Amino acid sequence: MRSLVWGTAAGILSLVGAANAGERNWYVAIEAGISDTSASGTQYFPATSFAVFGGDLSATFPILATPDGASGLLASTAVDFSTLDHDESVTFLATIGTHLTESVRIEAELARRSADFGSAEIGQTTVIVNAAYDVPLIDKFSLSLGAGVGVDRITLDTPSANDSSLALALQATAGVSYALSDGASIVLNYRYLDAPGSSVGSISTGAIGETQVEDLSDSAITLGIRFGL
Repeated sequence: MRSLVWGTAAGILSLVGAANAGERNWYVAIEAGISDTSASGTQYFPATSFAVFGGDLSATFPILATPDGASGLLASTAVDFSTLDHDESVTFLATIGTHLTESVRIEAELARRSADFGSAEIGQTTVIVNAAYDVPLIDKFSLSLGAGVGVDRITLDTPSANDSSLALALQATAGVSYALSDGASIVLNYRYLDAPGSSVGSISTGAIGETQVEDLSDSAITLGIRFGL
């Protein structure tokens, strides 16, 4: 993962260097909004809990290692976190970018998301390089479509444990902007963030054991302002 972080940083620096090679229109943007986090997971049951079924199921369910490396829990079916009660989270992000052409932009984005699943909080801090293509619409409106790649630092905070990990971040974006002036625009954006293969910590689920959190994704709608430098 360190190589991924350094590779992303090197990519950002190379883009900045390329932009400085010619006359560019730089801009910054600040946005905030709401997001909805989804995740899957693997449920782990204490071996002792199967006593209520009147038998020893260890022959049917092989004993696996728990997320913290201990033994004695049995793996169950996958868990879809999107079906669990959770609060929509507030998303904050900032970007700095440049226009390569009138229609093509490239930018570096820093964002923070968090979601509460009961007593557990799942947080995501991302650094992503996006490329966007702008399409003029009627009057002062423009449509933009884009995609990005970067790093996602995922954190899990619970009353009993904390954990964090790094994962690849893939992002798709779509939005509209309204030009207030030559140098400032109001922007409304949708972002879909995917962290394929991500895995972090475990959420204690009481008598039924623990759940390993995996494969996070997030949908966010944000409103903000973009202005030239």
